Amino acid sequence: MFTTGKKEMLFRKLILKTNAQVLIYMKISVFGNPDLAFDNVPLKILPRLRERFPHVEFVVEDPNELDLPSEETKEWLVIDTVEGLPGVREVPLEKLIASPRVSAHDFDLGSYLALIHKIRPDLQVRIFGIPMGGEEERIIDELTEILRKTSNPN
Repeated sequence: MFTTGKKEMLFRKLILKTNAQVLIYMKISVFGNPDLAFDNVPLKILPRLRERFPHVEFVVEDPNELDLPSEETKEWLVIDTVEGLPGVREVPLEKLIASPRVSAHDFDLGSYLALIHKIRPDLQVRIFGIPMGGEEERIIDELTEILRKTSNPN
């Protein structure tokens, strides 16, 4: 859920200094279905992502209970399984909106994102796509590199 409380507001302003690097607090929504092998990799690698990125709040989302991100949210980061990718990639929002079958969910995430884009055109949505059936170790290494670049503005 995307509720804004005092704790979340404080976290958004929090900056952690680690090894002379400035890491900005981030919140990333993670989608996946634990019951479907082709769609559960984001959930399976989540414990290792949390270890590698303690300054990131990873939130497992239920696509049937999504709310609009709060007005204070300017950028929404998403990790999801995407069909047809050769490796972990940032997937343009337009690709999911234009091609609803790209998402691995029964609920069409692309349609939801299209609706959000119409309601909140100022909201930047960044989707980090995980390939279906990919090797977990390779996926976590590729995603780690992308998230390091995203979380470290230096």
